[in-house]
Formats: sequence, C-alpha cells, structure tokens
Amino acid sequence: MLRLSRQVFVVGLSLWSGTAVAAGPVPAPPAPRAAENRIASHDVIHGTSSGVQSPASAQPVFLVAAPRGHSRSGHTQGESARRPMGAVVVLRVDRTSFSRTEDVIVHVTITNPAGRPLRILKWFTPLDGVERSLFTVTRDGERVPYLGKLIKRAAPKATDYMTMMAGESVTRDVSLSDYYALSVTGHYDVAYDVASLQLYAGDEAGKSNNGRLASDVLCLFIEGRSSPALRPSF
Repeated sequence: MLRLSRQVFVVGLSLWSGTAVAAGPVPAPPAPRAAENRIASHDVIHGTSSGVQSPASAQPVFLVAAPRGHSRSGHTQGESARRPMGAVVVLRVDRTSFSRTEDVIVHVTITNPAGRPLRILKWFTPLDGVERSLFTVTRDGERVPYLGKLIKRAAPKATDYMTMMAGESVTRDVSLSDYYALSVTGHYDVAYDVASLQLYAGDEAGKSNNGRLASDVLCLFIEGRSSPALRPSF
C-alpha cells in the first residue's frame, strides 16, 4: 500500500475542502513537561555520553557547592579534615598598629583540643618566660633576629612537662619588642612556631603534629624602636 506523508495528506485534504494551508512542516506535539524535567535533571547530574553540557535553562536551581575537603555526602576527606593530634596555638593582639613608644604585646593561647591529656615541654611555651625563639618574625620577607636569651638544657625530666587536660587552655602575654629586633618601621608577619621531638612526653613524643606547635600569621604595622640588648646564652 502506498503511504502518504502527514504533510501531503493534510495538503490534499485542504485542497478538497477549499482551505489554504501553509506548506511548512507540521510541528510534533510537545512532550509532557514532567518527562522533560526528568531528562534535563538526569543530564545535569549524570552528564551525557556525548560530553555536551546541558543548556543553562535545564539546570536545577538548587545547586550546592560542597566545602573544600568535604564530600557531598558530608564526610570529611584529606589531611585538613583530620582533628589535630596535639596542642594548637592562637595569637591575638589588641591592635594591629604600634607606635614606637608602644610595646608590641601578643596574647598567646595554647589549647589542647584532643580528647585526652597532653604533656607539653614548658621550654617551648611562654608559661615560665621566654628562653628561646618561640616566634617566626619577618619584615618584607626578611627574617628578624631574635635577641632574647638562649638557655642550653640537658635532656628534659618529667617535671619539665606541664599537663594540659582535654579542652584546657592557657594564655600568656609576650612583648615581642623585648625579644626581637624591631628597629625598622614596616609591616611585620608574626607566627608562633616551635618544633622538637621532645615537645610531647610519653607515647606522644614526636608523633603529635610531628612535634610542632604553630599558629596562623599575624600581620602588624610596627614603628621602629630601639632594639633590646643582645642577651647572653646560658
């Protein structure tokens, strides 16, 4: 049997009835909206085998960006997502600009975020005063000399360690201008940074944070002042 196309059949029927019809193709009926939405969502989420991206109009409006280091399922990934194994240090200042007549006071807070006690060697903290360089201080990328005292000690004993309970914090104030050469006016970067395999006692020695105690960087503007006298080593 001879098959006639839909267009030819419509034209012939129109001529028979005396009605004029445009010669263009007759558009196919639209697909249901629900089916289009399902296809568009599938293309946006799963992609297509041809590698062609779906048009912007087909993308859902509820796209959520997952934080770096986290999966979309909410589980943490990578080193940055791990809970700290040792103590952490936070530095604070009352102001970020110091005149030449003001001491550069930094508030040092050491916290034990672990769920167990930690024993930390006091020599690497300011709890009993500063007896070694506890900070990295730079000006325009150049390291600023430490001018404080250096005490040489024998191997640490049990009494040289302090015990910090889980969640405990201690704070001490340190005047950087008493220990570092701040004689040149400029912008200084300051960070707490000490490391030693003896930093933690017992089974945690050399394991917690690789025996390091460090903070984020403070950015300060400091007017030059007289440097402290170089103190002798003991």
